[in-house]
Amino acid sequence: MDIEFEFKQEGTRITGTALIMGSSYPVSNVQFDGSRLTGELLVFGESYRISGNLTGGKLSGNWEQAGGDAKGVWSAERTGSAPAAGSEALGSWNSVAVTPGGEFRAILEISQQGEALAGNLTSDMGTLPVTAVTFKDGKFHFEVELGGTAYAVDAELQEGVLKGKWAPVGGGEGGDWSATRRDAQPAPAAATVTASVAGVWNAVAESPDGQLSFQMELEQTGESVSGRLVAPDGSITLQKATLKGDTFSFEVDYLGGRYRIDLTLQGTKLDGKWTEVDGTETGKVSAQKKTP
Repeated sequence: MDIEFEFKQEGTRITGTALIMGSSYPVSNVQFDGSRLTGELLVFGESYRISGNLTGGKLSGNWEQAGGDAKGVWSAERTGSAPAAGSEALGSWNSVAVTPGGEFRAILEISQQGEALAGNLTSDMGTLPVTAVTFKDGKFHFEVELGGTAYAVDAELQEGVLKGKWAPVGGGEGGDWSATRRDAQPAPAAATVTASVAGVWNAVAESPDGQLSFQMELEQTGESVSGRLVAPDGSITLQKATLKGDTFSFEVDYLGGRYRIDLTLQGTKLDGKWTEVDGTETGKVSAQKKTP
């Protein structure tokens, strides 16, 4: 099957669509760390997880039907315009500059502004714009003004890590500088697909007073999950919700108590238990993903 993908990036947010037989379908939960792409595609009522590695303008990887047995390989080649210069530097980075007074840690955000790169540096001192941002042939450069002095950073991208030096623009002693992606994760095996709980789930919790039926409306970005539980007596916002591997956990406040729910994802099913955080009560919880 021929599919035409289109991805757009605004800062660290990526959106996508897939054109299949003249119809357009959204690609959700898109994540890209500079070399690896993951996402979810809903086609003809079925959800598929895709993952691929970018090499020389080509994407190749695996696809898998969520909750089904269908799986296979896919590949894509860029058409039209060439990749934006500096695309490997886009995103959010944890940076460390070694100074005589200790380590200076900051979050570096790099975004695309037309044909140019822009960004800012956020630390305990506040947020400052970075200027003269360039990335070419693996070499990264930017400048920032701190305390009335302009500093330049020159680094190289080595296996997903930026390593280099900082120094005053006008000359003088500097030090080591490095940065790692804030969303960096260990590279999974080629056939591994990022799990997702995004969507609507019909759930049942067992308690001493009987069964409680409710829905979970979930959204996901990486391991971070947000959403709410919807029951006949109202809705409750999820707290501390995360998906790590196939383990989905969150907490809710209900009828004056706090409860923790730990569930294991198996295709389109979730199974686990709830536990009273400051008590001893516990019970089973199960959920089935609602078909669109």
